[in-house]
Amino acid sequence: MAEFFQRIIAFFMSVFAFFSGLFGTGKPSQTFKEITESMKDLSGYDIEGSLYLQNEVTPDEWVFTDALGRKSLTNSEVGGPRSDKTLALFYWTWHTGQANGCDWFNVQEFLDGQAAAGVDITKIINDYDYPEWPVGGNVKNFWDKPIYGYYRTDDTWVLRKHAEMLANAGVDVVFTDNTNGTFTWKDSYTPLYETWEQAQKDGVNAPKVSFMLPFGAGNDTNEQLRSLYEDVFRDGKHLSLWYWLDGKPMLMAHPDGLDENNTEEKEISEFFTFRRNVPGYTDRDSELKSWGWLSMYPQTAYYSTLADKLLNKPEQITVGVAQNHNYVTGQLSAMNGENTADRTYTSKGYDTSENAVLKGANFSEQFAYALQVDPKVVFVTGWNEWIAGRYSEWCGVENAFPDEFNAKASRDIEPSRGVLKDNYYYQFVNFVRQYKGVREIPSATREKTIFINSSPSQWKNVGPYFAAYIGNTGDRAANGYGRLYYTDDSGRNDVIGAQLARDSQNLYILVECAEDITPYTDGLWMNVLLDTTGENDGWNTFNYVINKTSPIDETTAVLERFTGNGYESEFVSNVSYSVQGRYLQIKVSRSDLRLPDGDFTLSFAVTDNVHDEHDANVFSGDILDFYTSGDAAPGGRFKFRFKTK
Repeated sequence: MAEFFQRIIAFFMSVFAFFSGLFGTGKPSQTFKEITESMKDLSGYDIEGSLYLQNEVTPDEWVFTDALGRKSLTNSEVGGPRSDKTLALFYWTWHTGQANGCDWFNVQEFLDGQAAAGVDITKIINDYDYPEWPVGGNVKNFWDKPIYGYYRTDDTWVLRKHAEMLANAGVDVVFTDNTNGTFTWKDSYTPLYETWEQAQKDGVNAPKVSFMLPFGAGNDTNEQLRSLYEDVFRDGKHLSLWYWLDGKPMLMAHPDGLDENNTEEKEISEFFTFRRNVPGYTDRDSELKSWGWLSMYPQTAYYSTLADKLLNKPEQITVGVAQNHNYVTGQLSAMNGENTADRTYTSKGYDTSENAVLKGANFSEQFAYALQVDPKVVFVTGWNEWIAGRYSEWCGVENAFPDEFNAKASRDIEPSRGVLKDNYYYQFVNFVRQYKGVREIPSATREKTIFINSSPSQWKNVGPYFAAYIGNTGDRAANGYGRLYYTDDSGRNDVIGAQLARDSQNLYILVECAEDITPYTDGLWMNVLLDTTGENDGWNTFNYVINKTSPIDETTAVLERFTGNGYESEFVSNVSYSVQGRYLQIKVSRSDLRLPDGDFTLSFAVTDNVHDEHDANVFSGDILDFYTSGDAAPGGRFKFRFKTK
C-alpha cells in the first residue's frame, strides 16, 4: 500500500514539476567525461607505440593495506561503479597571502614536547597566558605537520600531488573555502586550475573545482559572484574543471541578494545552479536547494525538489571527520573545548581503545550513515585546512582554537608527518569505494616465456598493462609558510607502466618509463617491491624487493626478502635484468619467490630515487617518503594486483 501511494505522489509531483520547472534546466552540451577526455594530450611525450597510450590509469583497481592493517575493498565487496554518485570534498586554497611573513607553530609537536618535559597538558590547553604559547597575530597554528611541509596553495608541485591523491581516492569535485568576506583567493585558484588542467592532459582524473561562498546573501556574496563570473566563468576559462549540476555550472552560494535589474547580476543569477550553503551543524528541517558542509550525527539530508523530499530521495548529505561542537550543550565550540566531537567521538561515546585517534570512529559513524541514506552527493569535510587562530576566549572556551587544534581534535584527511600519518586517507578511500563502487581487477593473460634481452615488443600481447601517471617527476621550488622555502629535484625516472608475465619456472617483470632509464649506478635506482602473500607481513606488506641493494652490474640485480624487522632484508638470489631505452626487464625464479606451481596472486609497486625526508642519499624505510620524493608507482601504499586465475 505504501508503494502504491508513493507512485501516486510521484505521478502528481512529476506533472507539477513539468509545469513549474522544479526538476532543473536541461543538460550541458558536453558531459564531464567528454570534456575531460578532450583535455588528454600526451603529444609532448616521446612514447609512440607504447601500450601506455592504449591504457588508462585505473586507481579503483589498485589495492592497499594501511598502517593499521585495514585492507582495501575491491569489486567483490562493494560492487561495480555507480556513475550516478558524486563525492565532493571541502578544500582550502587560502594558504597563500596569509602565509607571507607568518611563522608556523605545530601544536601537536608543542604539546608532545611539553608532556615530555613533565608539564601537565590538561592545565595548559585552556591557559591563554601560559608563557610557552606563541604570541602575536603573525603565527599560524598547525594541528600537525602536513606531509608536504607547511606549504602554500600556490605551490604547483603540491597541487599536482593533490590532483593525483584525490583522483586515486575517487573524489569528483572540491569546493574551496570562500566563506570569509570577499576573498576568492585568486592567487591560489589560478595555479590550482592551471596545474589540474595539465594533470588532466596527463591522464589524471583530477576533481572538478567549485566554490563555497559566504553563508548568506549580501554584498560579500555578490562581490564574490561578480569576481568569479568575470574572471572564470563568463569567458569559459578552465571549462574542463567546471562542476555542473542541473545543466549549469554549480556554486554553493546564496543568490538572493542579486539585483535582477542589473544586467550582469541577472546574467549571474541565470548562469549558475545554486545550492544555498547552510552553516549550522544541527539544522534538521532543510530548505530545498540547500546543501550542508558539516553536521552532527545523524546528519541532515538535503533535497533539491519537493517531490524528492516526499519520496525520500536526498540530493546531498555531509560527512565530517570531526566537528567543533560541544555534544553536551549542542552548541558551537572551539576544538580544544570540553565535550568536543573530535576524531574519536561517536553518538555512543568516545572510542577509548588503543590507538583510537588513528581509527576515525567519528568519521566511520558519519560515513556509515551517509551510505545508509545513499544520496546523489556526499560532501566530506575536509582535506587541508590545517590551521586555526588562537583567541583568549571563543564560544565560551578559554585559549580557544576554533577550527583545528591537535591530531585528535582536527578534521583533515590529508596525511601528516606526525601522529596520524596516512591512516585517514586510506580509510577515506575505502568509504568512497563503498559509496561509488569499483571495477573488477582484471586477470592476467596466458603464460608466456619472456626473453629479457630481446625487444620489449614481445610484451605487446601480455595483459594487463598497469598504467601509472606520467609527467609527475618535476622539480619543486616554492615558498612555504614564513621563511620556509621548499626544493626537491629527486624526480628522475618517471615510471608510467608495468607488466608481469610468467611461465612454469619464472616470473617476468617489465617496467616502462617516460624517457630512457638512467644508469644502474645511480643511487636508489629502480626498486621493484613484491607482496606475494597478501598478508600484513614483511615490510609494509611487501615480502621481496629487487634493487634495494644496487645491481652488481648491467645484467645482474639482487633479490632480497624482508625479514619482518622494519626495512631489514636478507639476500635471496641474483636475478637477470636488462635495460633497453625506456624499458627495464627482469627475470625472477618462481621458486625464489615461493610462488605455487599453479595459479597465484601477487601485488607490486615500483619506485625510483625515493629517499629520506632529510637525506636525499638514503632510504631508511619510511613509506611516507613514497609520497614526497622520487617516483612511486602506483603511489603511496597503493599496489598493482596481478592475478593469474
